[in-house]
Amino acid sequence: LLETQLKHKDIEVILNTCDVNIFGYKNELMQVFINLINNSRDEFEKNEQKNRLIFIDVIEDENKVFVKIKDNAGGIKKEVISKIFDSYFTTKDESKGTGIGLYMSREIIEKHMHGHIKVSNEEFIYDNENHKGALFEIELNKKKFD
Repeated sequence: LLETQLKHKDIEVILNTCDVNIFGYKNELMQVFINLINNSRDEFEKNEQKNRLIFIDVIEDENKVFVKIKDNAGGIKKEVISKIFDSYFTTKDESKGTGIGLYMSREIIEKHMHGHIKVSNEEFIYDNENHKGALFEIELNKKKFD
């Protein structure tokens, strides 16, 4: 859904995925992924960074699926990172954000799909270059929940 838009913004998506079965709500989960990727895109637009990367990793074990979405857009400021899942909290201009995207993402993952979502900043090396960005980690059940 976002491929053309990301290419137009010179954002490269690096996938490390496998086919997995997850029990849950497909459309809601897609909305979470779209929201996280759009937030990365918006952060890239704030800076003049040339090498724009989004990494999507999917790892599974017997009972769980772990999805990690990471960018190299510089990360989230320390003073706001603990608030980003709060309703109506935004770091964007009023015309660009309402502050409900990450709140709704957490609601979908934790309440509707009985999973977990967390965020941190991460420094990493890719292609022999140092990078820093936000890392969203999602843990989902592979089996039906009660």
